[in-house]
Amino acid sequence: MPMRAPMNWRSVLATPPSVLPSLPACGGVISRRRNYIWLANWGTTLHRLKGELLLQTPMPAMPEAEHCLQEALAIARRQHARSFELRAAINLSRLWHQQGKLQAARTLLGDVYRGFREGWETLDLQEAQTLLEAWA
Repeated sequence: MPMRAPMNWRSVLATPPSVLPSLPACGGVISRRRNYIWLANWGTTLHRLKGELLLQTPMPAMPEAEHCLQEALAIARRQHARSFELRAAINLSRLWHQQGKLQAARTLLGDVYRGFREGWETLDLQEAQTLLEAWA
């Protein structure tokens, strides 16, 4: 049976986009305290969720959403937080794929995916594998 992280952030996406104005304030708290690894990981999650929420609004803000997802990816890489990096890469590569940036999407997700040596039963790695196979 696939393993899932204790918190399912996808359920947060069912929240209306009205939460968007509160996310920058949360990011400010994270930025001021980013020397703590777990807070930096929350920063990754907040940026990623904001990017996803921006894409779900009636008039998606593509450039801002892309910036949020790239920031989530950058934070995860600085912290060497591989699972957070994978989640951000999945979201960003999906966006790029929808924008027609097919090679960039495959390269980004493939590079992050190939960095894993274990955990193949997790849903995030299975999702990445499914996307890579579909985009091959």
